[in-house]
Amino acid sequence: CLEIFCRALPLAISAPLCFVFWERGGERWMWRLILSALQAEGPIAVKFAQWASTRPDILPRSVCDHFAALQADVEPHSFRDTKRTIAQAFGPSWETSIQLDEKPIGSGCMAQVHRGRLLQPEGGGPAREVAVKVRHPGAQDKVDLDLEVMRTVVSLLEAIWSGARYLAISEAVAHFEAFVRPQADLRIEADR
Repeated sequence: CLEIFCRALPLAISAPLCFVFWERGGERWMWRLILSALQAEGPIAVKFAQWASTRPDILPRSVCDHFAALQADVEPHSFRDTKRTIAQAFGPSWETSIQLDEKPIGSGCMAQVHRGRLLQPEGGGPAREVAVKVRHPGAQDKVDLDLEVMRTVVSLLEAIWSGARYLAISEAVAHFEAFVRPQADLRIEADR
């Protein structure tokens, strides 16, 4: 909870100033802070915003438009983190088998994709172009923690207010989890 509070603090402190100067750039600044806070919060917050961006039937169009920026423009992790993650998965000599472009070609809330080339043994022909998807450091742990927090909050809400059961919030969380979990496990995508 302290971590969530610290991530949201810049937004909370800046919000009044943004509202005062709303017509003179405050709105743009506020949305930058909101999108930054969502990305700092992690994959679940970004996934929720991505989902919200597709729901103009329940949210104002301007909110959907701002959240849509997270559909394809999530802050990538460093190339150093990419190399460390691949070394943990495949060992320190992975660079003898594949060459990666340092800049990712895309970054989502769970992972980013790098263009790469499979290096062939001597005389084995030209290098083969590949896409290498690397999960963001800590993404799986954040997904696990966020989903656990969601389940706990819903359980507490249903225990305190019996009418909450009629809203099927726990079923919605279970459905959201079933949607998000496979995206956090890159082995599922690799099998496709």
